[in-house]
Amino acid sequence: MFIGAIVNFAAVLTGSAIGLLFKSKLNPKYHDALIKAMALGVAAIGISYSVKTENILIMIVSLLLGTLTGTFLKIDERLEKLGDRLQSRFKYANNGFSEGFAGASILYCVGSMAIMGCIDSGLHQNNDILFTKSLIDAVTSVFLASALGIGVLFSAFSVLIYEGLLTLFFALFAGNLELSVITEMSAAGGVILMGIAVNMLKLGKIKTADMVLSLFMPVAVVPLLNLINLA
Repeated sequence: MFIGAIVNFAAVLTGSAIGLLFKSKLNPKYHDALIKAMALGVAAIGISYSVKTENILIMIVSLLLGTLTGTFLKIDERLEKLGDRLQSRFKYANNGFSEGFAGASILYCVGSMAIMGCIDSGLHQNNDILFTKSLIDAVTSVFLASALGIGVLFSAFSVLIYEGLLTLFFALFAGNLELSVITEMSAAGGVILMGIAVNMLKLGKIKTADMVLSLFMPVAVVPLLNLINLA
């Protein structure tokens, strides 16, 4: 049942390892250029997700509720501390460890492919979507690890935990999500990706990890707004 999540984990791990080999041989000017190119690519992915929203109000409400909850729970701060502990544990001297870990974790976990892939894997034991996503993530992780460092490699564990838990959830609870809910989850994720791009370009500091719960808010927001409309 978890083969799709495991393959995706291995793909990110392998791609990141290859990217780290390239990183050590990159001239600093190429490294900077690579970061900017990847940032624009992440922004493009985010825009492509966010424009698919069918109801801008749902996306905004989900972002507000998710960000407020994440800020209250201090998710960004806790994730940064986790990254710092991993950095210290493995004696890796790179100030960008937490940025690479958090940014890549969010990038690989948002989007309809991750959600739909886990639904298919949990309900039907069909891993085709996750296998396709694994291939895409493997290629992306090569360039992302080259730009952001070893934190990207550790994001593979975030992928394994996230997709594993989602697959288990859908297997146990039938995963009867409306298509509109999945669409709005991806749209909220797209906005978060644009925030990651801003951070990569050093145009500001957006605590994107505090926004990550916005991904799941449409599960409650969509039925609630439908109920209000019906009333």
